[in-house]
Amino acid sequence: MDEFDKSDLKKTVDLARIEIKEGREDKLLGDLRKIISYFRELASVDTEKAALITGGTDLQNISREDDVENYELLHRGSNQFTAEKDGFLEVLPIFEKEQDSK
Repeated sequence: MDEFDKSDLKKTVDLARIEIKEGREDKLLGDLRKIISYFRELASVDTEKAALITGGTDLQNISREDDVENYELLHRGSNQFTAEKDGFLEVLPIFEKEQDSK
């Protein structure tokens, strides 16, 4: 990918299922180009001598138990989904199935 262009922006917006206000495309496109440029810059950093970090840490949460206390907010975002099946929220497919040509 040489340059992130308006067709890439449209595909990204469609994939994310978001709407952007008219006239904001150029600003968003510029911002995304800056982000991609930054990642390209990071990719060029020499990490040969950097220590390899694997796994997590041995730290434990000792201040409290991990219990859900505020049930009001628990299902707050579920109205953003199109359907629910067997207690699970369904999302629209991102990729379309290819039809067999037999």
